[in-house]
Amino acid sequence: MNPETRRSLILLGSVNFFHSMSTTAAMPIIPLFVKALGGGAGTIGAVVAASEFLPIFIAMHLGSLSDRLGPRLLVLLGAVLLVFCQGVRALADGVILMIAIQVVTGISTLLVFLCAQNYVARVSRPQDQMTNFSNWALLSSVGQLIGPVLGGLVADAALRQHGDVLQSYRSVFWMTAVIAVGCSVAAWLLPNVAGANPEKINTRRMLREAATLIRVPRISMGTSASFSIILNSGLRRSFLPVYLVALGLSATQVGVIISGYSLFSIGGRVFVGPLTRRWGDAVPLAGALLLCALGWGLMPFVREMPAILALTALAGIGSGFATPVTMAMVALGAPPEHQGLALGIRQTSNRLADFLSPPAYGLMVSLAGLASTFYLAAAFAIGGIAFLRRPRPRRSVAEPAVAASAPEKISSGD
Repeated sequence: MNPETRRSLILLGSVNFFHSMSTTAAMPIIPLFVKALGGGAGTIGAVVAASEFLPIFIAMHLGSLSDRLGPRLLVLLGAVLLVFCQGVRALADGVILMIAIQVVTGISTLLVFLCAQNYVARVSRPQDQMTNFSNWALLSSVGQLIGPVLGGLVADAALRQHGDVLQSYRSVFWMTAVIAVGCSVAAWLLPNVAGANPEKINTRRMLREAATLIRVPRISMGTSASFSIILNSGLRRSFLPVYLVALGLSATQVGVIISGYSLFSIGGRVFVGPLTRRWGDAVPLAGALLLCALGWGLMPFVREMPAILALTALAGIGSGFATPVTMAMVALGAPPEHQGLALGIRQTSNRLADFLSPPAYGLMVSLAGLASTFYLAAAFAIGGIAFLRRPRPRRSVAEPAVAASAPEKISSGD
């Protein structure tokens, strides 16, 4: 790896680290903040899901725009938007404003993560993509590990100082705005990467190209597996904090548990290379989904913090393994000029899952109580296994398989 590529990946990893720390520090506080404002289960689900609504419809367009303009400018725009969102969230005093902030936050997150993935794909050789995606996702997990604990500590400290629950939550949001500044600085320092597809974006042509890409086995399997993982892990950012507080845990303990998920997701990535080289893609992904199902499905049967941490670890290992594998599968399955679009397809699927899961969990809470949400999360994970199949010929995502897995040449005409 040449020094310029190494520098680019370090800066991009820093963007990911600060962005993940900022968003995950706020993540468990948001449903608690909405509840403190007087919102019920349905309102909490709506607020959490609001961040995923617009990205469902614009992810492929932004992926294509990243292919055309290069990803750096869009990553920077997303980082600056995050600073704005976290600052305004600290001033929010009603559910409507929280929903509006969540919508803009969703656009910010999409810009950073989708375009950063395209950046990784563009500066990496095919044989290095699996490693580089794993390292990039690893820094995200480190940020996710620190963020919830930091948020819980700040919330508890502010509560002791001010004696006001709402003020304690606002203190967390101010802190996340400061962290987001670090994300913006790292994005500003990123070297520019030229776009690979100079053609003007045409929606009809883009949709035809997307339809061709999604028929590529590696892309369809990676997208489906990612959809299932996001569906079941949506519980972590919606009703898991509410459930843990109902068990009597403090904000700091809730942050530790959610950080534990991220810690063990780091461990899951250790096994990516060996398992995919030995078994291909489908079998390890099925195992990862089963771990998620076990972790969430057994949660209602335990009440002590060590047992909760252990089950959260299972879900974290499964999710941590699956995330970089599905990224690399999608990127390697697409030709270079359409990697942004292919990753946009995956992000559209992910955002749809993110949008659907909180209301689904909110409905389960209304119908059958908080514990039922864990059974639904387990069902989402098990259902995802049905989409997996062992591709022929068998090939690991760790191998440079762009030529073998790419679709037939996509027409550039209207």
